[in-house]
Amino acid sequence: MQPAFLSNGTGVHRAFAAACVLHVLGVLALGHYRQPVLVENGAIARYLLAGEGFASTVFHPLPVPAEATAGPASKRAPVPRMMQVQPTSSQAPGYPLLLWALWKILGDNAGSLLLLSLCQALMVSAIVYPVSWLAGRWFGAPAALPAAWLSVLLPPYAFFATRFSTAPVSIALYPWLIAGWLSLADGRTWRRALLVGVATGGALLFNPVMLGVLGLLGVVLLARAVRRRDRLASGRLCAGALLVVLVLLPWTVRNYRVNGRVVLVKNSFGKELWIGNNPRTTGLSVLPDGRMSVFSLYLPTALQLPADATEMDVMRHMQAEALAFIRSDPAAFLRRTGQKILWFWTSIPARALPPGSARLKFQGLQQAYWGLLLALAAASLPRLPREYGLLLGIIAAAYSATYGLTFVEHSRFRVDIEFALIPAAAATLAWLWQKWLVGRRGPSAPASVGA
Repeated sequence: MQPAFLSNGTGVHRAFAAACVLHVLGVLALGHYRQPVLVENGAIARYLLAGEGFASTVFHPLPVPAEATAGPASKRAPVPRMMQVQPTSSQAPGYPLLLWALWKILGDNAGSLLLLSLCQALMVSAIVYPVSWLAGRWFGAPAALPAAWLSVLLPPYAFFATRFSTAPVSIALYPWLIAGWLSLADGRTWRRALLVGVATGGALLFNPVMLGVLGLLGVVLLARAVRRRDRLASGRLCAGALLVVLVLLPWTVRNYRVNGRVVLVKNSFGKELWIGNNPRTTGLSVLPDGRMSVFSLYLPTALQLPADATEMDVMRHMQAEALAFIRSDPAAFLRRTGQKILWFWTSIPARALPPGSARLKFQGLQQAYWGLLLALAAASLPRLPREYGLLLGIIAAAYSATYGLTFVEHSRFRVDIEFALIPAAAATLAWLWQKWLVGRRGPSAPASVGA
């Protein structure tokens, strides 16, 4: 029997095919796989290939020379203290392990990254199915097809499918997971509980920020099932949650052995809190000229730390400095937090982008599509179903708290949750289409515009 998410009609299948073509062409046209930007994920993957384990340097802004990770340890060139390799828990393990496995099998080359890019393009394209299902659930069949096509045409999806970060994985998995947990609350099979629980645990190993949304959603759905005395739905929701814990447990145990403290997936909160809350902070990751990282200001302080300082020592030190700065002026902290939340839900100022950067060139397009999506979604607010409104509230609260406390950056920080506005925007488009049909053909126009 075909899953409900995949049985949305021929129109949605055509939208998926169009998305595949568009996103694959984007991969080939942008050619990012030829000169990739891999930052921390790539560095950790290469340490894995070199036999160092899941490791990084304590202060990652400094480059690590090739001779520092080449050959057996006994014959390596001396590495300065600031560049000593240590086990890391500052990054989620999913993407570095994915790169490591890919390079282990196919080699560290453009061909392997092209294959990864194409897989990401297909994964991102497939969100037309859960997004159209969600739109149909909340607004009826007429909204399903517009939701699918909005998923196809949203500009950041074509762009981020080509990037080597957690963004394309988060984009691809988030709507499937939301749809999966909602279906468990509807009383789906135990097999669905197994699939949703394991998939959620795996997704959190790529992007643990999802935990805030999916955890709160799961608690609300469980409370609703208990209130209506639906034992089957309650049992399946609990089983799914237990499987999430079991999937995360091995990595949590590894982190405890490395750090001597519980770190569920990753811990870079101290650094991120400091970036967004220090005497020179702009609320962004860069200084006002857009060229220099705020984190670079911390390096003189880091040089004064003990020679055996660990990654978690650095995080604790930065967190303590940030908290002291917050306590020194609580009113300024509240203003700064509000500004960051506003930037997160709109766009960061152009002054924070380096002159001539690609992000600056496309900022107008980003603001245009995002403004249009917000306007279309806002038009459906009067008809917002309770379940959908609750989900939007959970997402808004979780992400506003996360990035209001830390710092904001480009649209990569928001792109994985933009799908949540598509059902409301699609409902507005379906309503406008219906009004146009009625105006053109008269009251006898068909009521449904679904696939």
